[in-house]
Amino acid sequence: MQCRCGTRRLVKDTYHVVYGISRSCGCLQREKLLKRNTTHGMRSHPFYELWKGMLARCQNTKHEHYAQYGGRGIYVCARWKGRNGFANFVADMSPRPPGTLLERRNNDGPYSPTNCEWATRQHQNRNKRNNVLFTYDGRTQCLSAWAEEIGINYGTLWYRLNKRRMSPAQAFGYDAG
Repeated sequence: MQCRCGTRRLVKDTYHVVYGISRSCGCLQREKLLKRNTTHGMRSHPFYELWKGMLARCQNTKHEHYAQYGGRGIYVCARWKGRNGFANFVADMSPRPPGTLLERRNNDGPYSPTNCEWATRQHQNRNKRNNVLFTYDGRTQCLSAWAEEIGINYGTLWYRLNKRRMSPAQAFGYDAG
């Protein structure tokens, strides 16, 4: 016999086919199973692994980075979770500019449309909790941002501040004293 899908099989007991007990070669069951287990059909989307990683860091206590995310209260908003969560994430965060990563504006805030943006690795590195911030002339920035702004090597600036114990004005080269 030939199934609707085109597969040809030898049927030993025609009773099941004649009385409608067997309606396919097995393809119907596979099709129903696939439909039942497919949430959004976008598993190959470029955002998918990023979205799964975000959920895992915030919800899976066994994830290697859980302590830095879910363990300290970082969560994923309800809109980006559940049955339509991935589709909502894609709708909220598309398009993704080339060379960017998902960034939370407020490092202590949730993953949500109002707190997330696409940022370069350099921008992300300047928004880490372990950055040491320096305030000079009423402005606060991380050391690498200061180094870039004043045109000095990061290592040199770090050495001046941490090993030679210079004041920011001296280290930045604004004070000859």
